[in-house]
Amino acid sequence: MGAPAAYRIIDVGVLFKMFKEKRNYLSSPENWDDHWEKLDLELSSRKDAESFERLRKRIFAQCWSLESYSWALWKINSPYGYGVRIKSTVEKLFQSLPYHIQRRYKRDDIIQEVKYLKEDEIKKMIKNIIKNDGIRVKSITKMFYLKRRAYEFEKEVRLILPKLAWHPSLTPESTASKKFIYYNCDPRRYIESIYFDSNISEYIFEIFANKLKKYGFKGVIGRSAINQKPETLKII
Repeated sequence: MGAPAAYRIIDVGVLFKMFKEKRNYLSSPENWDDHWEKLDLELSSRKDAESFERLRKRIFAQCWSLESYSWALWKINSPYGYGVRIKSTVEKLFQSLPYHIQRRYKRDDIIQEVKYLKEDEIKKMIKNIIKNDGIRVKSITKMFYLKRRAYEFEKEVRLILPKLAWHPSLTPESTASKKFIYYNCDPRRYIESIYFDSNISEYIFEIFANKLKKYGFKGVIGRSAINQKPETLKII
């Protein structure tokens, strides 16, 4: 995989939290909506089941998209009109990680495009992963790059990291029983542009844009045009 552009739509409050604290947050899959991605597996061995459960809870991820223009992604991730779409590249995202993690992993080991499959295909692949690789962090990580075809429109690319003892810079945070980890990173290092929801008012947009400039962000700041009313189409 080259170094394609990557996009992520998040709440504006999360964006300013990142700039204020100079941190990047990854989420436990336990927070995700799709039950297929929670990996509730029934294993024949009690020892394997306990190991799987313990290791699964160490997996944290951040979801991006290769799709730059999607009404569905805006609707899902900005339901109240206060979302922002940030743009980066896969390479810049990798370079934002703490140096010891970059030394430990190759970029393509931890940032990969999601594979969209039918449910039966996902079951088969998970069984093969366990059969061939056993119950290990590396094998469980592979499972989180699989997703149902119902979500294929997302064109997702994921950063996936396990929280292990030799990751001292990955710090846990728990908010309202939802689990996250973060690493220290200035978002100005990897964010190239920030586009606000097209439904936001011009007044609020100017306030937010000025706030980003005060944080020293020098990239492009704009408003999405995805819901913009077109000019009258003249047919002569």
